[in-house]
Order: sequence, then C-alpha cells, then structure tokens
Amino acid sequence: MTQTSLSTIQFKKIIFDIKVGFIICLIPFLIFTHLFFSEDSNTIFFGVFEFSHKFDSNQVFIWSILISLIPFLIISILYYTINRAWRYALLPLIIILFLSLMTNFSDVWEEYKYLLSINGLILVIILLENIVFFDFLYFKKYRAARVEIKSKELLGEIFYDNYGKINRKAEEVFKSEQTIPLSSYICRIYLLLEILNKRTSGELSSIYDQKSGESFQRSDINSILFIMLATALLFLYNLVPLSIQNLNVFNIEIGNFGFNSMHTFLWYTFFRLSLILILMWCYFKIDFWWRWALLSPIIFYTYQFSEIFLSMKMDEIENVIHLSPILFLALFILMIIWKASSKEHLSKRYKELAEKELESKIVEVSKKRVEGN
Repeated sequence: MTQTSLSTIQFKKIIFDIKVGFIICLIPFLIFTHLFFSEDSNTIFFGVFEFSHKFDSNQVFIWSILISLIPFLIISILYYTINRAWRYALLPLIIILFLSLMTNFSDVWEEYKYLLSINGLILVIILLENIVFFDFLYFKKYRAARVEIKSKELLGEIFYDNYGKINRKAEEVFKSEQTIPLSSYICRIYLLLEILNKRTSGELSSIYDQKSGESFQRSDINSILFIMLATALLFLYNLVPLSIQNLNVFNIEIGNFGFNSMHTFLWYTFFRLSLILILMWCYFKIDFWWRWALLSPIIFYTYQFSEIFLSMKMDEIENVIHLSPILFLALFILMIIWKASSKEHLSKRYKELAEKELESKIVEVSKKRVEGN
C-alpha cells in the first residue's frame, strides 16, 4: 500500500470516527423533540394520511418511541464499530430495544409477547438480516483499522497551527510559479518539500491494522457476562404486579417515587441503569479515540437516573439547559480534531504535489539544457 493511499484511508477513517462521535453526542438530545408535538391529540397527520395510536397524546407517543429508539441507535453504532468478539453480546439488547420500539405501534405492551407474535418474529428476522448485511458489507472495512490521535500533536496544532502555517506557505509557493524565474521556483519547491518532510514526520494521527481483533479471547468472557447481566435488568420490572405501589425488600420499604406504580418505577429505573452500566463498560473497554463521546449519553442517562431519587422537579427545558454544556464541549472537541485532521491531510497532499512538481520542473530544466547544447 502506497503512502498516498494510506494517508487517504487514514483521513477517511478519521472522518468516519468523527461522524460516529457527532451522532453519539447528539442522539440523546433527540428526546426533547417530543415537546414539539401536541398534548391534546392522539392522531398524527402525514399530509392526507392520519395515524392514531394507543397513547393519550402525540407527545407521549413520540416520547415513548424515542425512549427506545435513542439507545437502539447508540448500541447499534457500538455493535458496528467495536472490533472485539464481545460485541456480539450487544445483539440481545439491540433486539430488545427494537421490540420495545415496535410495541409502540401495536396493541401489545410487553416485548416478549410481541416477539411471540407473527409480526414480531418477522420483524426481528428482518432486523437480523439487515444487521448482517450492513455489518459485513459496509462497516467491516471501517473496523479493519484503528486510528489513534496523538494528544501532543493535537495540542501543538491547537496552540501553534503548524499545519495551517505550512499549508498557507505551500499555497504561496505554488502561486509564485508565474511571477519568479524557474530556477527560483525550483528552489522554493525544494525548500517547501524539506519543510513538509520534516513536519509530516511528526503526524497528528496514526493508523493500525486491527483485522485479527474480532477473534474470541478469554478476556471477552467478562465483557459478555457483564453485558448479559446488565441486559437482564431490563426484565426485572416484569416480576412486579401492576397493582403494587410499594415494595418491601429485607424489611426496607421502597416507595414508587411519584410514579403511578412500582411496576412503572422499576421499568424507568432499571432501563436507565442497564444502559448506564453497558455504556460505561464500553467506554472503559474500547480503545477508540472517540470513546469519550460516550460520556454524552452516559452523563445524560445518569442525570435522568439521579432525578428519580433526588426528587429533582426540573422541567424538560431546564434539563436542556443543564445538559447542554456536555453537548457543546463534546462537539467543540470533535470540531478541533476535524479541523486539525483536515489540515494534516492537506499538508500530506501538498507534499505529494511538491514531489511531483519538483520532478517535473527538473525534467523541464534538463530538456532546456539539452536543447541549448
């Protein structure tokens, strides 16, 4: 593989990772879009078509969809991008979240009952077929390599704009071809190439082959067990009857913390706890540079989880205000990496152009000398 193609693959991988980071940071905040829907109607209009649902209002209906859709998308992204065998343990959670999403469009509330229906079984089969299709035909090539962002080089680019200065200098040199003698232009190209060779030797990022990462290892067992146990928390609320308002555990009375029933309280609590545990496990187990983007959904769900027990009476607008700094910080860091990576990639392109330009001008001078003799 040539240096040119390696540089291009590296840049494409960085851009792909940045897109993944952006999506993971932004997805949790989609939950607030349900506020744009009506609280007084339970019918949604799509042009001349209308759709009625089983919920009290459109706002509750959209909220219920997003509650399942958001983690479904996040966990699916992790499944597609993680290059370790334990990622397959995420499949049951993906299926559960998908079933939970689909129950919003049926008369069934429980995921397992929906799975036992013909429609549920067919949809799960279609889901698995799509997962396999996209997994091996699209995402596999992105899992084949891992890009590491070097913190020292990134900080240097932030504070000193080294690649930016070199790129501006390269543009000046190439534009001067028509205004200075050929010999001076060749000298400039040569000096530019020396600078580019020296600067691009300390790269902002490096790429690693990771094709063997998906082979099963003993260390994957812990991850599989942890993810399976955390996923099992999603079913605990089914053990409590709908009519129970309080729960006695070892002579400790546990209330429903303002929910309609203990059943609903346990569903809301363990749903978020399960996601927090799995996302935190993924954060510490994966070694991608963009893993810190997971802090956005982790802090988001942790904040919602804490509201249950701290009796925080904030409305959703205040939640946006309190959680927005997380989003802005994450997006700011991603923008910095994108800008720095773009400048690095442009410098490498200028280096390739300078090499070709120097070679062509030397050939041009040689021909002129031969013709002169």
